[in-house]
Amino acid sequence: MSSILGRIRARLPAALGPDPVRLAARGDAGGLAREARAADSDRAARAVAPLGRVEPRAAAEIAPSLLARPEAGVRRATLRALLDAALARPDAVRPLAPHLGEVLAGDRRREVQLGAAAVLHALDDGGQKARAWALSLGDERLRSWVGEEETGPLMEFDPEGAAMRLAQVLRPGEGQASWRRSASDWIAGRGELRVLGAEERLASVGALRARALQGGHDREGWEALVNLVALGDPADFDLLVERLRSAPGPALVQGVKALGLHGDPRAVPMLGHRIFDPDADPELGFALRRHAATALGRVGSPRGVPFLLPAMRMEEDEWEGRPGAGCGVIFPVRANLLWALGEVGASSAAEAVASQLADESGPSTGGFYLYAMDALLKMGPGAVPGIRRALERGPPRTGESRHAAERMRVHGAEVIRILSRGR
Repeated sequence: MSSILGRIRARLPAALGPDPVRLAARGDAGGLAREARAADSDRAARAVAPLGRVEPRAAAEIAPSLLARPEAGVRRATLRALLDAALARPDAVRPLAPHLGEVLAGDRRREVQLGAAAVLHALDDGGQKARAWALSLGDERLRSWVGEEETGPLMEFDPEGAAMRLAQVLRPGEGQASWRRSASDWIAGRGELRVLGAEERLASVGALRARALQGGHDREGWEALVNLVALGDPADFDLLVERLRSAPGPALVQGVKALGLHGDPRAVPMLGHRIFDPDADPELGFALRRHAATALGRVGSPRGVPFLLPAMRMEEDEWEGRPGAGCGVIFPVRANLLWALGEVGASSAAEAVASQLADESGPSTGGFYLYAMDALLKMGPGAVPGIRRALERGPPRTGESRHAAERMRVHGAEVIRILSRGR
């Protein structure tokens, strides 16, 4: 495993440039905007993330060009900047509402959709657009060889799961129980998902940061830190990394989840290490691999792909169904890896993902073929050549039945059909 990590790191280019945290601390909106236009997606994502707090109008002005970029990490960071801008100066962001609606309808990646829904909810007093999106997740189906199957349960992105994530972003500091109750009532039409005003939000974030800074690894401290970094302020990244250095096992899992929620692309090598960590005991190692894979998908950086692809083969060859797999038998990490590749949206991975289209094994929420179909659709039309190459090769395991080849053909054809109609 260490040799795999060495080869991956040797191929990762460094994302250079001025430190956005320092630019934000100086209030240098011009410097952040210049960095946000960088060709390197990680540089652009880091620079735009704090821009909505520094200068809302500057964030609104640069947003259309950044939302036109394909990288999930850039889109997600831009939408976070727009949420900050909308809470401070809604008039500056409101003209972008039609554009945000297009992102919500046209980008299948859940983390990007979540960001667009949050901004629209902040701009719309009734929250109707965001609620309609969340409810639509319960209606999504894909036609597989067994019939129509729901995609909402994949990675808990059903209506209530999406509403819960929205509540976490829009009402920081309230805690899991409050978010779950608010999300359930909102989805059922029994109440509103109220957005904290600028002053309330500032006070809530201040309380979270004060609690997180107290240190320690108790449950309340980690909950405060996770809720804080989920807001995506680049200035909190160093605090999270410092806390991770001394985190014990369960807290380490929370920290890995927090890296994904925060979204800073500097987390990619750390998360990649956790996927291949040879020193973790089996049970802890399973949790770390699973949450590190999900976190890489949430970060949305193309630099995560070189970790995710070899990890798929490693999970299949070295962990699934073997002694010591533990919870990985019920919740195989390969499902998280496929989901993450879809969230990144790198069509360069399409052929490898399409090789899973015949695989019926997987978690109770769906076979690996369903996760692969969902991931390929998130990659967009650029995935079609890779799908066709995988179909020409057939199932990856030699000796698989003709039924496996037929399943693969049916699933690949369905994905190509949907992508070809521009959905």
